[in-house]
Amino acid sequence: MKRDNDYLIEHGYGDCGIDGEFFVEDLENYGQDSCLESIIEYNFPPSTQPSLWCNWELLDDNQTICWNYAEKFYNYVEWIEYLINNLLKPKNYIVNGVVAYQGEDFDDFGTIFVRDNHVHHFPQLRKPLDSFQ
Repeated sequence: MKRDNDYLIEHGYGDCGIDGEFFVEDLENYGQDSCLESIIEYNFPPSTQPSLWCNWELLDDNQTICWNYAEKFYNYVEWIEYLINNLLKPKNYIVNGVVAYQGEDFDDFGTIFVRDNHVHHFPQLRKPLDSFQ
């Protein structure tokens, strides 16, 4: 949700980026009940983010990003690009990996390859490419 970053700074949360894009406080209600006074718009994401919900999550090994099994996942390619470009790459992390996906529709499937922080999306490809292994 879009937040007032100036309010967050004034109340000790620090600089949380454009529209509060980096604000995180609790996991119980996905931040919906956190620092309510800072919320500008509940139903709009920060202008830098692809959508309201990111369904990629970091596993306990602190090495693996995976789908969190939420019922619906939209903008998965845009979200992994956002995470790499705005959170991971600036901290010198390098992301590599492969994710195959199947959406709700019969023809909504494909593979996402990430090599050295570069995201390659191949819609309707089920078999991994040898050049990415």
